[in-house]
Amino acid sequence: MLRDSMQALADTISRSHLERREFLSQMRRDTQRMLEKASRARRAVARETVHEASVLSDSLKATNRENQQSVARSLRSIRYQRSAKSAQQRISLNQSVAKNRRSVQRELEENRSQRMQMSRQWSREVAKSIRTIRTQVQQIKSTSRLLQSRNANDLSATRRIWGRVSSAK
Repeated sequence: MLRDSMQALADTISRSHLERREFLSQMRRDTQRMLEKASRARRAVARETVHEASVLSDSLKATNRENQQSVARSLRSIRYQRSAKSAQQRISLNQSVAKNRRSVQRELEENRSQRMQMSRQWSREVAKSIRTIRTQVQQIKSTSRLLQSRNANDLSATRRIWGRVSSAK
């Protein structure tokens, strides 16, 4: 009986050692599999991250290109509108000057018959008309200079903006 008990105990210990070795061996295999699986997952995440970064970079480049084209179109449009407006104002001013000249000529022709009778009065009116015309011509010149200055400023601002847009590439 003691021998049987001792044999059963020895068998139990032997089984326990065997189970322990099997358990440790299984743990090593499971750990190795988990490490390989984690390594594959890391590599997959790294590939996916590189791909997403590439896609985002391409998207950013495309957006930057579109923005540059949009700014260029906008600047061309603004330049064209201001040029057209300036040309329109120049035409209007030229028409005003021509109208004023015609008006002065008409007045001079009408007053020619009365010149002898009213030379003093006529001289005062002509002097007044000439001052008015000079004032208008000065106003036209100053307006023209102002428009030229604005166009030069617009061109300068356009070049600065274009420079900033080009340097932002």
